Amino acid sequence: MPAPHRLTPVYAGLGLVALVSVWSTPMAAQTPPSLPQSMPLAQPTAPMVTAPSAPGTPSHQPGQPDATPDLGLGNLTPDQVAQLDAIFATYQPQIEAATTAYGEALTVLNDRLVPSTTDDALTQARNQAVAAKRALDDLVYARNLALRSVLTLEQRQAINDSLRAWLGLEPVNPTAVFPQTLVGMPVAAAIAQLQADGWNLVVETPGLMGLDRNNQQLDLDVGRNGQIATATLR
Repeated sequence: MPAPHRLTPVYAGLGLVALVSVWSTPMAAQTPPSLPQSMPLAQPTAPMVTAPSAPGTPSHQPGQPDATPDLGLGNLTPDQVAQLDAIFATYQPQIEAATTAYGEALTVLNDRLVPSTTDDALTQARNQAVAAKRALDDLVYARNLALRSVLTLEQRQAINDSLRAWLGLEPVNPTAVFPQTLVGMPVAAAIAQLQADGWNLVVETPGLMGLDRNNQQLDLDVGRNGQIATATLR
């Protein structure tokens, strides 16, 4: 068996120099090995990034009223209409500005979603988008709560549906309507709400409360736990 070939010191030194030269050359300057003509090099392409959109437009939020007629309530009093119009006029410009700010924050976050972005920069953009979304959510919730406070118990289902849609909650099935919405409430809280809506307490016993308003009568059966057990409108 022939003896293994050993590099002489001169050639070994040249080999080391060549190896160091290869590693010290920038990657971009290295020429890839040639490939057959039938297999061209694939050209790198930038990833497709679609900018996420803000929920709705500055002038409209999905499932939310923008003005009093959007509530779909035909039994509003003139005083209620005036109060509701004032609430919309107060909150709508703020909601539009918050929607725009949220959309801009999402755009910034989307622009940061590239390989070269540092973790800190990406986290900062994400936190700004979360804060902008929270500001928008708080405004819509506060506006709807203000609208709800103007409505009677019978009218509140419309705004309850708007709140449920905004919060992403499934509709309650079947939807409880007045006076069934009183069932399960503490009797003191139910009477206070009814009196605020113009009902007069005319009968008060440990197990039964009777109220009337105009030509309507409302009977409330009170359970031993102090909550409304049944509610009957006559």
